[in-house]
Amino acid sequence: MFNVFPRHSDIHRWIIGSVIGVAVVLAVTSFLISQGKSTQTNAAYKPTPYPGKPLLPLTYMPPSFPAPATVACSKSTLKLYAMWPGAYQNYATESIELSNTSSSPCFLAGALPMSVTLTNGSSEPVSLKSFSSTRIDLQSSQVVVLILGSPGECNPLIHKPVSSVTLGSSSGDMTISGLKLDVGCGQPTLIQFFAPSHPMSPPPT
Repeated sequence: MFNVFPRHSDIHRWIIGSVIGVAVVLAVTSFLISQGKSTQTNAAYKPTPYPGKPLLPLTYMPPSFPAPATVACSKSTLKLYAMWPGAYQNYATESIELSNTSSSPCFLAGALPMSVTLTNGSSEPVSLKSFSSTRIDLQSSQVVVLILGSPGECNPLIHKPVSSVTLGSSSGDMTISGLKLDVGCGQPTLIQFFAPSHPMSPPPT
């Protein structure tokens, strides 16, 4: 009778061949995947220089700051400007500006002593608060801004308009007039003292 079933040896050879074939396919697939990952990884970290320019190593450049000034600012090197009136945190304000006109840096150990002269001829001291010990270094042509203020409202309202402001220094006093500040509602106070990094412009009117 004709035997329709394969022999055991044929079955064994077929199984072994199938296992070997699957193993070969898995090995080839794994190799191709690993090569693809390696190529992607290398491409992700490979620096690409700009066309026509050599690839330079990255170097850290620390920020540069000017050295502290060693000479105190004096009346002969400072120029005083009136800037503009305004308001700040319920204060009526007047901004003034000091500019270092020398070719060398100088420093202010703190805000200079200040007083205002009223239109009636009397004077009142300006409270400097903690700015009396706030050091500011000025490069050549750099400015420091001082904002004077007095409470903007009070009851009853008393008018005490300011005609000028005087700043005292060891080398002499500096006075500027033309201010539009009224100190009738409280003692004049220095509420800002800083050196801006960029020139300031008056607010829009």
